[in-house]
Amino acid sequence: MHGRGKWAALGGGLLFCWAAQAQTILTNYQDGTQNIVFVGPDQHIYQIVATGSTWVSADVTAAAGLPVAATGTALSSFVDGNAIGISFFGSNQHAYEAVYVAGQGWSGVDVTAAANLPAAAVGSALTTYLDGDQNWVYQGASQHIYEAVFNGAWSGFDVTAASGLPTAASGTAISSFVDGNAIGISFFGSNQHAYEAFYLGQGWVEWM
Repeated sequence: MHGRGKWAALGGGLLFCWAAQAQTILTNYQDGTQNIVFVGPDQHIYQIVATGSTWVSADVTAAAGLPVAATGTALSSFVDGNAIGISFFGSNQHAYEAVYVAGQGWSGVDVTAAANLPAAAVGSALTTYLDGDQNWVYQGASQHIYEAVFNGAWSGFDVTAASGLPTAASGTAISSFVDGNAIGISFFGSNQHAYEAFYLGQGWVEWM
């Protein structure tokens, strides 16, 4: 998949020609191949792909025409049918997604702008999930949790306000899951309690 870069044997393994940024976040996914995604020292997002005994690589940032990633950005990835999404924060604290569709190549979208949401807080966590729609969740500078949703059209939600939950702790971890027709988004409040916003198709509520 858009192979560029060189490999060399090292101690029975493989040595990739691009080093990762120190303390970078790492994400991986499977779409019939094995894929590893990380941030390079130039703040580009890179992908390495194993297809049988062959390894190839891609500069995802360049291929998708996206801006460089913020230092210390979170990373998230998903596979949705024949589409692959790799998400990260840019230096303007917008969430971006690089999208790969077989036969069409890479493209990019500013998720924050498309969903008309505030920028993420510096150092925000990022989680993505699929429930028939594509969803991105992060923390804004207001300490509120925001969600961007794409289902053919973009929309954005203030999950904290909609669920009536308290503001999140600065730098909180964020997690999400889909359980049948229910969606849960979890985070830590400033009192270090774990909170969950719960969605059952009729709006966000606090899980009691």
